[in-house]
Amino acid sequence: MTKSKIMCFLDKEIFRFPLVLLVSGLALGCSAANDGISDREDGEYSTPTLTAQWTDAFALPGLLADDVMTVSQQDIQTLFTKKWYASIDVKNTLKQGISTLSSCEMYFNNKTSDLRAIRDNEQSAFLELTSACEAGRLISNAAPSSKTYLPKQIISNDIASQLPKNLALVTSKSEWKSVMTNASKQYWADINTIVEFERLSDYQAVYLSDGGKQVLSEIARGDFDSDGYEDVLLKIEDSLEGGSYSNIRLFGLTITVEGKWRLLAQY
Repeated sequence: MTKSKIMCFLDKEIFRFPLVLLVSGLALGCSAANDGISDREDGEYSTPTLTAQWTDAFALPGLLADDVMTVSQQDIQTLFTKKWYASIDVKNTLKQGISTLSSCEMYFNNKTSDLRAIRDNEQSAFLELTSACEAGRLISNAAPSSKTYLPKQIISNDIASQLPKNLALVTSKSEWKSVMTNASKQYWADINTIVEFERLSDYQAVYLSDGGKQVLSEIARGDFDSDGYEDVLLKIEDSLEGGSYSNIRLFGLTITVEGKWRLLAQY
């Protein structure tokens, strides 16, 4: 077992509820596929070494009750039936009834757009778990890609001026609607002026704007929409300085042949 895997298992033992609420921005996932991303050359390539590659920011292995090795996509599929480190009571805001979820499989079977934790102090943990489940499903289902226009290094101090405005931190629904319909604003940085950048790793960084904090993580690369081109899965964690607001969002993006970032989906 490599040193990085040993450290991952050690880190996982101290990552237990409710500590997840405090350290959800830390990279937890481990895999033998991690190092391949940083070794790539920019531009097109023809025979990827792996169908999908994921980074240490893929958190699902560290959020389970038991240690599980994740070397292949098939290994990730086995994570869905494994128990989370804690069960969470949830409700559908449009229907009556309470369910207790304790695995990704249970979450997938009960998933709705209005599902949330019953207890407010567990909502952040619930989002961390469900975003990790969604990431795992995308990675495990990724198709082989034959071309890429993604750079080796995505996390940078100026990436906010390149990524779509969908990643911006906007807490008001009316403001969000206004932002989305404003054709003059195209990029994340058009909405949030980034005043401070702190790199946490090659795959994760903190972006501070006026009163806001966002942690951007590169989770994985692979062909998530089966078009032959490599895509990237990015997670962004939103919070307000001195406030109780927090959110976690997962995005699939790619770069076109013209060199422009394109949003594939928000999960």
